[in-house]
Formats: sequence, structure tokens, C-alpha cells
Amino acid sequence: MNTLLKSGSRQYGFSLVEVLVVITILALLAAIVIPVVGQAQELARRTKCRTNVKGIANACIQYMDDD
Repeated sequence: MNTLLKSGSRQYGFSLVEVLVVITILALLAAIVIPVVGQAQELARRTKCRTNVKGIANACIQYMDDD
């Protein structure tokens, strides 16, 4: 039997160190993921803008060709 446990008692839950380690890991993951999401959003905005400009250019070209 484990010498750290008293007879018949059990240790439940997490220690403070374990909880702090998990919080630290989650904070590091968030620090990595948040900038990546921001970059993806900026790329999506840029792509949408470029698509809109191409659509306007195509509309202008079609308008000029209709004469």
C-alpha cells in the first residue's frame, strides 16, 4: 500500500501545481491560435475586396462593350 495515503483514505482532485500547469498550457495555446485567426480574417477580407474590385471591373468592361 502507498505510504503517502493513510489507511482507508484516498486523495481526490487535482493539486494546485497541476491546475496551474493546465492553465499555463491553455494560455500558451490561446496565444498561438489568436494571431493565426486574425491573420486568416485579414486574408479573407483582402480576398473579398479583390473579388469585389474584379467584379466592378468586369461590369465596367461589359458596359463599355454593349455600345
